[in-house]
Amino acid sequence: MRDFREYLDDYGLQDIGFEGKIFTLWNRREAPHIVRARLDRACNNLKWAEIFPQAIMSHEAVTCSDHWLIWIGLEGERIQDNKRKKRCFRFEAAWLSAPECADVIQRAWTSTYNTEPHQNMIKKLRATRTRLQQRNRENFGNIRRKCKELNEKLCMLQQNDVSAKTKKEIERLKDAIEEMVGKEEILWNQRAKAL
Repeated sequence: MRDFREYLDDYGLQDIGFEGKIFTLWNRREAPHIVRARLDRACNNLKWAEIFPQAIMSHEAVTCSDHWLIWIGLEGERIQDNKRKKRCFRFEAAWLSAPECADVIQRAWTSTYNTEPHQNMIKKLRATRTRLQQRNRENFGNIRRKCKELNEKLCMLQQNDVSAKTKKEIERLKDAIEEMVGKEEILWNQRAKAL
C-alpha cells in the first residue's frame, strides 16, 4: 500500500473521492466472514481536475462481480442521472416475448374510424403505437428504474450483516437484475442495429 501511495505521489495523482456507498468490494459471504472494503478508486492529476472540476465518482452494486460498478460523471452527473432523451417510435423485438403483443396489435388494427382510408391508416398506426407504448411501460418499461430499485435493495442488503435468509434474498435480487439486464440487452441489440 505504501508503494501505491508513493506511486500516486510520484505522478501527482490524487483520489477524486466519491459519493454514495463507501464500499466497492463485497466477498459475498455471510456474517461473521464478511469482507467489505473500498478498494476501487479513481485518480486524477491537477490538469485533469482543472478540465473537469465537477467530476464525481459514484458506486453501484452489480450482479456479476465482487467489485461494484464505478461511474465517473465528468460534469457532476451521477449514475442515476443518466437519462435517455425522447426518441421516435420503433417496434422493439423484445415485445414479442410478451404473450399479449399480438393481441394489442390485432385490437389496434381492427378498430374502425369514420374517416378517409389514408386517415384510417394513420389512426391505426397511432393507436398501435399508443397501445404498444402502454404495454411497454407495464411489461418492459422503466427497466432502468426497476434495475435501479433492485440494485438499491441489493446494496442495502450487502451493506448489512448477511445471514442465510439474507443471502437467499440477495441471490433472488441478483437473478431478477440479470433477467432485467437480459431484457435490456435485447432492446439495446436492436437499437444498435438500427444505428
